[in-house]
Amino acid sequence: MSEEIEIEGAAIAVHPPTRVNMPALARFAAIVPPHDLLFLARDIREHRVLEAWIAAVEAGEIDSLVALTGGEIVATTANVSDPLGWSRHITEICLLFA
Repeated sequence: MSEEIEIEGAAIAVHPPTRVNMPALARFAAIVPPHDLLFLARDIREHRVLEAWIAAVEAGEIDSLVALTGGEIVATTANVSDPLGWSRHITEICLLFA
């Protein structure tokens, strides 16, 4: 599933993150201010965390999207829930943009 939208004249591609996006995800993570990283459950600057994120998307464990313009990620979303936990009816939605 990939979709392209236009915002203020800029073409934005929106789709679930894939392994092809790993370098762009790493560049995106590197520009996130350190104080914003404190709100995330994991440090997305770590390669193994990005690998686990992609694996979870591929396995259908989380729903996630990336928004790219010019090949660079400008925003990410993640919808995370625990289907085996006490609160499986609760989900956490994270939106991170540059």
